[in-house]
Amino acid sequence: VQLLPSLDPGITLLDIEADRGVPVIHSLVLDELLVSDGPAFWVDANVYATTTSFARLAPSMRLLDRIHVARGFTAYQHYGAVSSIPDAVKRSIRTATRSEADTHPESGRDSDGNGTPSILVAPAIDAPYRSEDALGEEQAETLLTRSLAELTAIADTYDIPVLLTRTTRRPQTTPIERAATQHLTCESTRMGPRFGVDV
Repeated sequence: VQLLPSLDPGITLLDIEADRGVPVIHSLVLDELLVSDGPAFWVDANVYATTTSFARLAPSMRLLDRIHVARGFTAYQHYGAVSSIPDAVKRSIRTATRSEADTHPESGRDSDGNGTPSILVAPAIDAPYRSEDALGEEQAETLLTRSLAELTAIADTYDIPVLLTRTTRRPQTTPIERAATQHLTCESTRMGPRFGVDV
């Protein structure tokens, strides 16, 4: 029985009913890491990347070493963190390639791709852009749109899933819906989380 949905390459918007859904997001990320070799890159807002929740859910602490977290508390910091992901991915791939060459110098093989991300996550992506008092609405929307464009480019370049959540369904989050190639919903039930596809 498959409890968690598989995430397709591209932008997936996950709307979670009732609460912040931190364990749901963590479970989806850990699930992706269990079936692939690469790291997860996580751009955090609203303190979603909590080590206690990860530690409680992870089957192995070694799995957590593959999660790289950057935090953005303001709109500019968040956009800066998103903009730095392509360089972080390139460093990760170079490191994996060197590590592979050191481990198997006689094989002459290239890296098996361990440095290529398995997943990129940006929970509550709208939060820093909505809560920034110093920014006007138009400037905040511009930064959010640029962040979404960066994330889309990364998803396309590396053919990986990018998981986004949002804190509200107000009109300010329309650019997130437009960027998404897959839109999932999650609601809490007595039997656990139930996922659906929003069309």
